[in-house]
Amino acid sequence: AREGLKATNAEVQSLELLMDIEPETSLISIEEVRRFHAAINPSQKEDVLDYLEVIGHDRREYVDAVERPANEGRALIDGRVLGEETRLEPGVRLGRLKDFLHRMQIERGLSNSSEVLGLISEIDWENEDPSSWPKMTWP
Repeated sequence: AREGLKATNAEVQSLELLMDIEPETSLISIEEVRRFHAAINPSQKEDVLDYLEVIGHDRREYVDAVERPANEGRALIDGRVLGEETRLEPGVRLGRLKDFLHRMQIERGLSNSSEVLGLISEIDWENEDPSSWPKMTWP
């Protein structure tokens, strides 16, 4: 009777997302909720909030109280501008730096590009291993 039943790609993605969640520690900081708003599509947000509620970790009121990221969560700095600022050529280092700055933009609720560019001084982007820099993801 189960022949022919197959999960859609969207269902598989939602299940994978739910399996990655650590319920006790998910969505408890403003920075993380801002990333959640920016990185997850609306239907997956509902899946996550429903799941957390069912297992006794209702975060809906808190998540709804945290302001949505400016610019609909899009990065305020593109690779071209960042390349001009740092003199980095297109590649992994520039891409990961852009991703790191985007994450900081979202977590800190920044709304203008000069604030985001000011974050460059917080990371040793010339010498550090770019794979150690956090990505703009959730969870």
